[in-house]
Amino acid sequence: MWFNGLRCTDCENLNKYDRNKYGDAYCPVIRKYVELDSYTCRDFIANFYVMTAYCDINKISYDSNMMTTLISFRDNYMMNNESGKEFLEEYEGIGPILASRLSKDMYKSDIVEEMDEDYITPMLDFILLERYDDAQNTYIEMIDSLKVRYGYAPIKDDKIKRL
Repeated sequence: MWFNGLRCTDCENLNKYDRNKYGDAYCPVIRKYVELDSYTCRDFIANFYVMTAYCDINKISYDSNMMTTLISFRDNYMMNNESGKEFLEEYEGIGPILASRLSKDMYKSDIVEEMDEDYITPMLDFILLERYDDAQNTYIEMIDSLKVRYGYAPIKDDKIKRL
């Protein structure tokens, strides 16, 4: 099992619109229909919720160099180290909430400007310098700052608590 606790329904690979008569969705990676509640395989692709919201707000293309770099970093580095995998597992639960809050925030333009200056630009610089631990830590700090902004904080067992 690639990520303990993550389900196929959370994977970008899954075609949720192609369903069989049992309600299973088609996975093009393993070329068969899977139950949405199945555990993910080693080809799991996590969603990039906050960065997608960031791109929407800034009108940046999803296939921009920035996004390509960040997605490659996530897939090739974060998904291949323990702390990165643990973070991405938690992110699957909180990421959609943070992205939604960011998208609806009346100060979203100011927030994404802060994100760019404080986190995204430094993260991209770290990636270019092959300082991958620093890039990962910067991304985690960005998500942690959004959790604080929107009233979520980690509790002892690493679950998210609404303040």
